[in-house]
Amino acid sequence: MFSELPAKLAKKYPPNKDVPCWLIGKLARDLSVKGQGVGEFLLLDAMKRVKQGALVYGGFCIIVDSKDDKTALFYKKFGFEIFDETMNNRRYYLPIAEIPDF
Repeated sequence: MFSELPAKLAKKYPPNKDVPCWLIGKLARDLSVKGQGVGEFLLLDAMKRVKQGALVYGGFCIIVDSKDDKTALFYKKFGFEIFDETMNNRRYYLPIAEIPDF
């Protein structure tokens, strides 16, 4: 919903309108594959699928939830910006237009 958008994005949309987004929530990989690029693969694959889906169904951005500061840095490395920060959740977004072509 419009009221949930960060201020810098809200000015781009008419008030009181739904803004379609793709929520992928939290991605995770097993500790046994830590450092092998599996997390990056999962995120890039999700980004690719969202971009393909957005061509058919539309949407403004992809949203992910970060469990901690370390995970937040991981998402920021791929261009995600803070969407909402609460006590137990850090939500980040990346406009679909900024997802690279794969």
